[in-house]
Amino acid sequence: MALIACSLVFFACKLSDTTQMVQDLPKYPPNVGVGLIHFNTQHAIPLYKNPTEKEAYNNVQFKVEEQGDDKGITHIYIPNQKNLLQPYDLNVGDSEKDGKENQQMGLFRFAPKLSFRVMEKLSDGVIVLLNEETRETSFIKLDAKNDYRKGKENADFFDPNFVDTKISNWYYYESWEQALKRAYLVTVPSGTLIYDKPNGTGSPLSNIQNLYFEVTEVDGDWAQVSTQGNVLAGDKEALGWVIWKADEEIKVNILLNGGYD
Repeated sequence: MALIACSLVFFACKLSDTTQMVQDLPKYPPNVGVGLIHFNTQHAIPLYKNPTEKEAYNNVQFKVEEQGDDKGITHIYIPNQKNLLQPYDLNVGDSEKDGKENQQMGLFRFAPKLSFRVMEKLSDGVIVLLNEETRETSFIKLDAKNDYRKGKENADFFDPNFVDTKISNWYYYESWEQALKRAYLVTVPSGTLIYDKPNGTGSPLSNIQNLYFEVTEVDGDWAQVSTQGNVLAGDKEALGWVIWKADEEIKVNILLNGGYD
């Protein structure tokens, strides 16, 4: 009996050395945050309860499936915290089988993706929303030398399906303004008014929910949008301003990475 008890204590100690079961992570009230951060899916990401903690309580891990129909996908998870990881964007990527089928159709094998909403950007890292539903957060330390932009010539282009940086353990942070301007396209809900200028005169536009916009400028809560490049023959270009965020909510749909999100 004593031997079993000692074994259990030893097991618990080993578990605490690697993954502490933290249930009281800081939560943020409804807030759009300051931007997004995207991570490579080859290197584990240590998670800290807050910026002052010296030891990580757990980490985001990546494991490539090695067998079965799902061979090739990347499992993205936090050990012993099954339901905690519900970030802004998570995709396990294509299996080898699906990747080959996509390539045969003239597409490409879709890569795994992990993106977090950033609530605060600090000098040594970011506070991210681990769970978009429960609003639980964690702090992730960043090493400036791993900034994706430092490993490439064209710092403005980013697409996780076409990684072209020399840095292996990269991260890519972008403010909401940068994300809006980088977006492949932006769509808006039915009933959205389009304005002549920020705080100017708004007017309805028929079928606005079916239009594909690009963002050319951002001014606070306002985004200048244009259908230039997305206009069908015979249609008139739409140009104006829309409210992209209000009441701590994003009011537009942002499609990044070639529209494959």
